[in-house]
Amino acid sequence: MRIAVVAPLVAPIRPGQARGNHALIVDVARGLAARRHDVRVWCAAGSRIDGVDVEAVEVDEDIRSAFIVPGLGQAGGRPRSDRDRDASRSEAGPGGPGGAGSSDGMRRAFERVFEGVRRWQPDAVSQHAFDVEAFELAEPFPAVHTLHLPPIVPAVVAACRTTTRRVAAVSEHGRRQWCDTGVPDVLLLRNGVPDLAGAAIAGPEPAGRAITRPSAHPEGRPADDRVALIAARISPEKGVDVALRVARRAGLRPVLAGEVYDREYHQRRVVPLLGGAEWLGPVSRERLAGLMARAAVVLMPVCWDEPFGLVAAEAQMAGCPVVAYRRGALPEIVPDGVGGRLVDPGDETALAEACGEVGGLDRDEIRRRALAALSIDRTLDAYEAALAATA
Repeated sequence: MRIAVVAPLVAPIRPGQARGNHALIVDVARGLAARRHDVRVWCAAGSRIDGVDVEAVEVDEDIRSAFIVPGLGQAGGRPRSDRDRDASRSEAGPGGPGGAGSSDGMRRAFERVFEGVRRWQPDAVSQHAFDVEAFELAEPFPAVHTLHLPPIVPAVVAACRTTTRRVAAVSEHGRRQWCDTGVPDVLLLRNGVPDLAGAAIAGPEPAGRAITRPSAHPEGRPADDRVALIAARISPEKGVDVALRVARRAGLRPVLAGEVYDREYHQRRVVPLLGGAEWLGPVSRERLAGLMARAAVVLMPVCWDEPFGLVAAEAQMAGCPVVAYRRGALPEIVPDGVGGRLVDPGDETALAEACGEVGGLDRDEIRRRALAALSIDRTLDAYEAALAATA
């Protein structure tokens, strides 16, 4: 098939920095290309996806200054910094002013996108932007819209109700949420993740960057079983401050991998808890897989309903148990007592106790189950079927 992939335009896709929906778009585009489909990705100027053709689209400044805050809905106004703003858009998921009413800049940008798509004449379009304009302008095309966020923007919900094209959620939890808003016939295109832990063990990180390698240890135990890894953007909905407190309460050393998204939250709630913790800043997905493979636990005390939880999937793929609040799609991703432990939201005592309980889980079994249930190959199978049915 000839497949056009339309990405959110609020931030460029950059190698080594992709998280959230950008990471999924990269994995799907590369995976479909590896399966011998002709794939081209339309995305913001400054993007690069190794091994896949990219059509870069120039966007106006009003697009670059708008984003959606996970768990809170649409936010606008002045970003905290260019770096924070770009991180927020690429990690939070697709965003933009389309959700609360369209903007001239957004419409112009998507008009350029779909004019390029029209000229290329694809058999199917995999559309990932969470903007009204993308839904409207995709109508003439054989498109499937992937919904990476919950139904938190009324105008996007309305667009999903009226589109003649298929829409898909990334988890069963998300599918139920969208169906409950009256959106008919929502597909399930469950997210998946590549086996980056296996790749990290096998060879060096791309571009010659150093990588922290997991040790080969009998019985699959980690090299440092006193480390609690916190892999998240630093923003309130990820509960980074909770994770730091819980790690210490459980007698573990916190290691934080993530970039500042909300500067005020970072200064007020996170910085006072960093003493004795190791903050790595943003790391590549390959390095993160290595960190997960040797950590005792990955902590995810999320304070909103995760639409999927890629970090939880990546941790289990590396054989690392996850301790998290029982929220959103996480019960689908982390089988309680098998891939980790899930506790009631807000119960920090239970989180700390769970950190001790997961030490007895079989890390090899965690990885085996993740390879079978959370692999990107299953996601690619689902995308191939959905796009073929649309073509």
